Amino acid sequence: MDPPASANGTNWDLVKRLKAEGVTPADAVARLKATGLDDESAKVLVNSVMGAMPTDIPSAQLTPGTNILAPAVFTLSDIGLTGSPTVVGVYWIGFGAAILLALGVGFMMTATDLVKLPDDVGYYAVRLCGVASMTCIAWGAFRYSQGITIRRK
Repeated sequence: MDPPASANGTNWDLVKRLKAEGVTPADAVARLKATGLDDESAKVLVNSVMGAMPTDIPSAQLTPGTNILAPAVFTLSDIGLTGSPTVVGVYWIGFGAAILLALGVGFMMTATDLVKLPDDVGYYAVRLCGVASMTCIAWGAFRYSQGITIRRK
């Protein structure tokens, strides 16, 4: 089956021409959709010609300390995710949920006697992990809320 053709040749030629003109990938997708191409096919075509479109995924980044009096001191504020607040919030919520999921699996394994934990370790470890997961979820909800904008008419 031949690919659908645009007015000035194939869609492949159209995207190559748009790339040469310096059109952004988002505008190229919009122009391809205007020729009758569906959204997914337009994105695949633009990605194959122009390269992968930039994503909104934050990157984990370890930054050096900026304290002039103690430049070698490492603090927890030096670790963080950079990116859109809503996406970073979803990452933190997902991390907290993963800890809760692991706690749930561990609880089920101990409840069914598949694993036996020492009495002095289990209670405090589970409590600490529960607090850590809830802290991550709360921090993620806070970061997510920072990216929400309310528009008034």
